[in-house]
Amino acid sequence: MATRLPTPRTSSDDRIYGIDLDGVRVRYRVQWRPRASGWYMALYAADGVTLVSDWMRLRPSGLCTQDRTAAGHPPGAFVAVGSSPGTQRGDLFDDLRIVYVPDGELT
Repeated sequence: MATRLPTPRTSSDDRIYGIDLDGVRVRYRVQWRPRASGWYMALYAADGVTLVSDWMRLRPSGLCTQDRTAAGHPPGAFVAVGSSPGTQRGDLFDDLRIVYVPDGELT
């Protein structure tokens, strides 16, 4: 079953979230990048080691580019879902959501 990830409500919210995905404990941060005018996500192991840094620009365009074989990365995929173009700051996640799809549901 797909899981909607908690996300920040505003561009100034810089917290790191923790969640179990496919039995793998991960942490992640979603941040606004002013130079790129977009929202990005970084993924960390449970102990805080960076797995992938700023690798996912969040847009409602289907599967996000990622190396799902990286050590510590959960086996599923992250998907940005919604109608927002992903280029505005503010209350973005009323329109754009991050969903994790388990490996068994990707085929």
